Amino acid sequence: MSTSTCEPGLATHFKHAEDVYLPEYGHFIPMQSPETVATHIRELWRRL
Repeated sequence: MSTSTCEPGLATHFKHAEDVYLPEYGHFIPMQSPETVATHIRELWRRL
């Protein structure tokens, strides 16, 4: 995939959201690389 699968600007509608582009993965990132998703969630939680 060459761009995010999310609607552009979607993250701006949520208080602490961010759109993370991971070009090395397809649409099913949580199944392809659960550790990557967990790392991003932990990092976001740490910053809050």
